[in-house]
Amino acid sequence: MHITIYVCTEEGWNAAPRRSNACVHIYSYAQVVRNGFHSFWIKNSNNNSFKSATVSDKLQRALLNPVELPEGFYRLG
Repeated sequence: MHITIYVCTEEGWNAAPRRSNACVHIYSYAQVVRNGFHSFWIKNSNNNSFKSATVSDKLQRALLNPVELPEGFYRLG
């Protein structure tokens, strides 16, 4: 099990469709997230435009689900 993070510039985030410049995969110990993470891999995506229906759906659901950030954390954009 791992976490995938798409890295975007402000220009990429505001584009239609949105696009990222890189993708970071963060890998957990023994494939269990609660065990913590041991490594990562950065992949240059050459302007991935989130063509995957799964990624697009999860991104849209995340944007519709506002989260209150703890003190000291700041929302971008």
